[in-house]
Amino acid sequence: MKSSFSDGYKYVADNISGALGKEMSDFWIGEINNQINTLGEKMTQKAQSGSLDISKMQGFIAEIWHSDTLNLNRVIRGKDPSAYAPDVNTYASPDIVANGGEASLKYYKNASASLSQQSKSHFQNYMELRSKAIREGKSYDDFETYLKKRGIPLEDGYKSLYSNQTKVIPSDQLDKAVELCQRRIAKAIATGDLEKAERLKEVLATLSDTVSDGEGNSSLQLTREQAQKLAMAARDGEIDKELLKECGIDLSELVKQQDIFREAMRAGVSAAAISLMISLAPIVVNGISKLVADGEISAEELKQNGIAALSATAKGFINGSVTAALVAAFRTEKFGLELLQFAESANGTSIIAAAVVLTVGTIESGIYFAAGKINKTEFATQVTQNIFTTVASVVGGIAFSAILPEGFAFSYMLGSFIGSVIGGFIYKGTEKLLLSYCVHSGFTFFGLVNQNYEIPEEILAESGIEIFEPTSFHSITLDIAEFQPNTFSPEYFSYEKIECRILRRGIISAYSIGYI
Repeated sequence: MKSSFSDGYKYVADNISGALGKEMSDFWIGEINNQINTLGEKMTQKAQSGSLDISKMQGFIAEIWHSDTLNLNRVIRGKDPSAYAPDVNTYASPDIVANGGEASLKYYKNASASLSQQSKSHFQNYMELRSKAIREGKSYDDFETYLKKRGIPLEDGYKSLYSNQTKVIPSDQLDKAVELCQRRIAKAIATGDLEKAERLKEVLATLSDTVSDGEGNSSLQLTREQAQKLAMAARDGEIDKELLKECGIDLSELVKQQDIFREAMRAGVSAAAISLMISLAPIVVNGISKLVADGEISAEELKQNGIAALSATAKGFINGSVTAALVAAFRTEKFGLELLQFAESANGTSIIAAAVVLTVGTIESGIYFAAGKINKTEFATQVTQNIFTTVASVVGGIAFSAILPEGFAFSYMLGSFIGSVIGGFIYKGTEKLLLSYCVHSGFTFFGLVNQNYEIPEEILAESGIEIFEPTSFHSITLDIAEFQPNTFSPEYFSYEKIECRILRRGIISAYSIGYI
């Protein structure tokens, strides 16, 4: 038995890091593909939701393109999506919002038209609306009232409508637009129109064919012709990978070697940390074995009650040995230099204490699992919940220590308590999201969720497939002949029906998903 346990433990310790690396890689690639699918779905939904012609629709498609390809590049770089297209038409509102700021997008027929729209001032816009009102015989506000109604300071009346926003135009128009803008600046200076020159300088400084998040990530370039192609394909519901690749979404180009290396390193660090935590288990096991051998605790009592069976002295021995092992692991950079520095910081004690709680808690659950009191799924669930509540407890303790006045003795304890409660709620909510995601994706979450793909027997029987039944013995029973009088029975006509049942995936038992 001891040999079997050792072999099993060694197998898990040797292989869990590889399994974790595979799951992390699959999750990363899945997120990238989800982002690409979302881009196509958004463009199709937008194109099919109205009756705009292609010349106007292509501008809305370009907005989605730039916001979502910026998000795509962020996901590739291991960051969360942040950009979006507000799809509003209020005065001087941005077309795209990202971490790096706001952006205005103009996809007009040529560079001159796109530049003119991006460099239009509040005064120019006012004069256009004033002229239209005069033609239609309507009243109009004076310029100061016009600005006040729109929340624009009077001193900004001659600035660009989209001042302080990135001004995005088609990539095939950018060079020409820059040249035109420089010429218009020179002309404004030559004629003494310094106000216009300053406005155009601001436009030139913010003119671009991509949107950036300020962290080194940007959207993909898009020409006006490509925007029109995407708009037509979206309207017909025919956006495919080939068209997206033609427009620049080519993962072989977008995913760089450094991205693969970064994800490999991230998976490696996580796997190394988990492997190290697993390697601490023998310290606890050896400690418990020593306590049993010294007569400190009963082996049978330990089997029945887990670590709860330990005396205060015994628990102190276990916690002390695990803490010592963790401190040594941190200081020898087993977790990496960054975690070494963090562990030696003001909050380092809290982090090490949390690691001790997690390790000992996992061992305790392992004892119950080994004793057959809980199954594999319950064991994994207990460990996962322990992680949530412990991490939330530490975060709460650190947060309250920073918020409450210095010297408040119970600040860490109060924050730790509140954090652990919040962590419990977060776990319950995350558990529901996890199971919902697993139902639709087939993800097993490191083996925590069982994906059962067997068709239920009753469905197979209804489909006409013969089910093998084990033979059973039936004893002979006495059949007594009975007299039955003839009765009249009318005949009924029944027509044949074809029944269709659509199978779907759902939860069939605790952490088990199958056909229902």
